[in-house]
Amino acid sequence: MGSPGRWLVVADYIADPVMRHNAKTSLTDGAFFSVMVGLTAPFMGVFAIHLGAGDYVVGLLASIPAMVATISQVPSAVIVNTYASRLQVTLKYAMAHRLFYLVLALLALLPQDLPGRAVLLVIVFSIANFPATVAGVAWTTLMGELFPADLRGRVFGERNMLLALVSLLATAAAGPFLDRVAFPFNWFLLFLVSFACVMASWAYLTRLREGEPVPGRCLDRRWHPRAMAGLVRETLHGPEFAAFTLAAFVFHLGLQLPAALFTLLFVNALRLSTSWIGAFSVIAGVASMLTFKWWGGLADARGSRYALALSMAVLVPLPIFYGLVHSPWPIVLLMAMGGAAGAGFSLTIFNAVLDCSPAGKREDYVAVFNTLMGLTGFLMPVAGVALYHRWGFLTVFIIAAAVRVVGTRMLFQTARSRYPADPKAPASSAGP
Repeated sequence: MGSPGRWLVVADYIADPVMRHNAKTSLTDGAFFSVMVGLTAPFMGVFAIHLGAGDYVVGLLASIPAMVATISQVPSAVIVNTYASRLQVTLKYAMAHRLFYLVLALLALLPQDLPGRAVLLVIVFSIANFPATVAGVAWTTLMGELFPADLRGRVFGERNMLLALVSLLATAAAGPFLDRVAFPFNWFLLFLVSFACVMASWAYLTRLREGEPVPGRCLDRRWHPRAMAGLVRETLHGPEFAAFTLAAFVFHLGLQLPAALFTLLFVNALRLSTSWIGAFSVIAGVASMLTFKWWGGLADARGSRYALALSMAVLVPLPIFYGLVHSPWPIVLLMAMGGAAGAGFSLTIFNAVLDCSPAGKREDYVAVFNTLMGLTGFLMPVAGVALYHRWGFLTVFIIAAAVRVVGTRMLFQTARSRYPADPKAPASSAGP
């Protein structure tokens, strides 16, 4: 495959040749992986419907993998800490995860009269999330060891921007492809190409140059179940962090409640093609990519409280607007608004978590926060489908907006001391 990243000009500012090699290799690995993400992530719900999924199965496709990813966080930390080499554990579990895309390709070829194909998709996709989570934890730790703190911001800033562009281009190509090629060969070829891309990604992962493994690296005792329970109690004992986490949990309930309904709205109610669905993802991604830097500048200039308020003000009513649309064109605007506001929310909410976490224990507090927020991704999508069956799209969207209003009010009651009203107050900056 030649020298990794030879065609790239990024990372040339890194003086150390090993770090420069790792930065370019990681970018190439990520580019191949991002092609897979762009080809598959926006269309998994559509694939499930083509396999015969009912509304609840579509909800389970959003809920069960999220549950697996959430409960895998602690076991992943246990597994990673039993390896002397972070690269070794990353490669092992990344390979296990990548093989599932070959299984997904074969699922598309199952006989159409075979019952339970969609349920099998949920099972396969959920199981795949365990090695994916282990590999993700190991990879994150590995990157922290490969690059010093003063380089990570620039390295991963460039990396994330370029990979977002690659993913958007893949999504833009996938939608028309799925429309023009006959079922089931369209899905088979899509997942087969995705499998080839993630295997190329894995090949570049093997080229990373890790430092000397730490001999005898052993299990971190704090990740034992009893110790982890104590950690959760410790973090939630702090009144500021506990109040902020509760408020964020409520707001995330409102974010996740309609998560499975958008696919049902687009495919079953509006009868939109995969080209339209892919275009929506591209529009949201472009809006997010173009505004992320602007949100950072706004937070620096006016304060994070102001930026957080603005992003949440846009996110709160969006579900109601979705419940009122009858054609794809208004959704274009809604997707752009949601992508832009989501970029601001993800940036400023992370800053707020850091502000509420004591120095020296921020990793623990962030882990607890992310685990609790992950629970909403398991609980709410199926609940949203159940409410939709009882009351319809618009009512569920109104409930989601109302829950977001409650979460927003709680957030600003707890965060007021951390986000001063002075517009020139300095804001914390999110890490890489």
